[in-house]
Amino acid sequence: MKIPKLKYPELYQWITEFKEKTKFKRKINLKYTNGKGVLGRVTVFGNIELEKGFIKHFMSLQPNVVKFILAHEFIHIFQEELVSLHQILNSKSHRSVVLRHEMRANINGAALTGLTNEEIREAQIQLWLYEGHKRKQLNYKSGYPSRMQIIKFVSKYNRYSDDVGYELLNDYYEVSGEVPSGQIKSIKPTKFF
Repeated sequence: MKIPKLKYPELYQWITEFKEKTKFKRKINLKYTNGKGVLGRVTVFGNIELEKGFIKHFMSLQPNVVKFILAHEFIHIFQEELVSLHQILNSKSHRSVVLRHEMRANINGAALTGLTNEEIREAQIQLWLYEGHKRKQLNYKSGYPSRMQIIKFVSKYNRYSDDVGYELLNDYYEVSGEVPSGQIKSIKPTKFF
């Protein structure tokens, strides 16, 4: 179901701003997700889906939380990361790819929002509370960075680069106890705006 423009005009305004900043031309539809547990996601058709309860919870009091997630999902589209993350997450060898995709979407999405480090920190803390206080180790098992890592990396870097990816992977392998086997899968080059 499409997110109503009259009810949430800010979402559509933000998408327009993101498209202008990146010179992205394609139309993006905003829809509600069908299930719970996923705040936002990109579909294989290049649409952004946001969880209805999440939008309702944050838009009136803390819209920066929603703006951050929307920018994060927009970066996935901008970077052409439209593969099914569910398929990738089921493959242990692809966790490092997903982890880097996610951190790139966090860092470059934060740059798109224009939010300060303090506003991003507050948004991540609110998301951490909303999602149930997950620790880094649990996030790594599913291929995602933790909210505290997002704060650290977004505060430290204003754009994603290979150096960020290497730093993240070193931490991933240290915390997870996994040993990289063979060559680490690469990700597409970062598009800059």
